[in-house]
Amino acid sequence: RNSRSLLGVRNFASAISSLLGSPACGYRVFLLSDEESISTPELIRNIAVAMRKQARLFPVPGDLLRFAAMVFRKTEEIERLTGSLVVNDHAFRNAFGWVQPYSQSVGIKEMVDSFLGIHNQPRIS
Repeated sequence: RNSRSLLGVRNFASAISSLLGSPACGYRVFLLSDEESISTPELIRNIAVAMRKQARLFPVPGDLLRFAAMVFRKTEEIERLTGSLVVNDHAFRNAFGWVQPYSQSVGIKEMVDSFLGIHNQPRIS
């Protein structure tokens, strides 16, 4: 039941474009993410759908997972996998009026297609 922020590559490119088209912002650091957060199981399910596969997930009690992580000395890895990491990007959205043009599901589909070598856009020869 964790929550993660992701950022699709086309949304990232769109954000950079809006940044470059704005007056100088000075030396500020901004966080950026897609609007919707997603849990690790949801991410796995969405990747499986994009791959036209069925995700085979089963619940594991948190205490059992933490015990196994301790036994195999993988505590940090399990914490990264099961923990939450949500980015607040309101400062960037407000400063540059940016609205993400692509949904997270489109970004995941494009990522999977790229990984599988599927190119849906026509190539220029």
